[in-house]
Amino acid sequence: MRKIVLESLYEGVADKYAEQKFGITDKESEFEKSYVDSQETIVAHVKGYEAYSKPVPVIKNPKDVSKIAPLSRGIIDLEGNLYIETYPATLHSDIIEKLKSANILPKKDVQWWLLNPEETGYISVQKSKKDNAIYIGESHLQLKEESEKYYSEKYSDKEKYLSIFKKFLQRAASKNPKFQFIATQISDVNESFDKRKEDYKKSTLITDDKNIGLKKRIIKKVKDASGEDVKICLVNGDYVNAEDPGLGFKEFTEGGHYYVTSYPGYKKFIPKDEIWIDSVFVKEPERLKGFIQHEFIERNLMKYKKWTYSDAHEYANKKEAELRKKSEK
Repeated sequence: MRKIVLESLYEGVADKYAEQKFGITDKESEFEKSYVDSQETIVAHVKGYEAYSKPVPVIKNPKDVSKIAPLSRGIIDLEGNLYIETYPATLHSDIIEKLKSANILPKKDVQWWLLNPEETGYISVQKSKKDNAIYIGESHLQLKEESEKYYSEKYSDKEKYLSIFKKFLQRAASKNPKFQFIATQISDVNESFDKRKEDYKKSTLITDDKNIGLKKRIIKKVKDASGEDVKICLVNGDYVNAEDPGLGFKEFTEGGHYYVTSYPGYKKFIPKDEIWIDSVFVKEPERLKGFIQHEFIERNLMKYKKWTYSDAHEYANKKEAELRKKSEK
């Protein structure tokens, strides 16, 4: 049986959308073309945010690992089959939904990032940025150290669940000997992620009481329409809404940015280079993804296209609805 080592790397949420929206390089098509005449088993196609022009194939137990791009995401089922996209176009939840539609994974709706993988029937994984190593996906809260959990709930015993994840990786290694399966989360070997954890520990405090304040976690830095850095931040919404102690910004719900004109609190509290999302939605990845896209699109339209808030908000709502509809299919 293949040896499983302990190491790993970070999976992003908003950066791929921004890169493809304002970058635009169609690298994923290069990987898809290379599969046209191959013997690979394509089980599904996934498509990320609207900027992605072409669906990306999901391959079952790839024979040619060189055709799997760095940071591509995948799923391992109970039997050890690896289903992996050829290019990092989307999120694990999107791949899972496609595999459910293809009757490959159980169709029951579960919080896979919290539950025992033996019950859900699968785990998420991601390819290394540098080699053919495959790491456990960063979304699995079952494996987080208590100090790395950004909520009060206690989810699981890390060592107990790590042994379960190892079984999935061992079965996958026997079917995919050209990959190196590593029993640690991809976020654990990435310096930029470590820096974000430090940023969280240095949460911006609004009051003199060091036990109370605005807890702001920077989860990603992306480029906006003009190439300027924008920080995607999770904030404790209950504190933002509350008064004494709190910001007293009762109109803040779900998310926002400096350019929102519906209430003065957005300009008063949110810096120009930040997007705030209520941290409660970390437990709901699909909704979190939708809110990030919504605020990102809305901010760009208002800042650079000079759209009114109502027009930009309506357009962002439409795109958010389209994203969620795709996720439900």
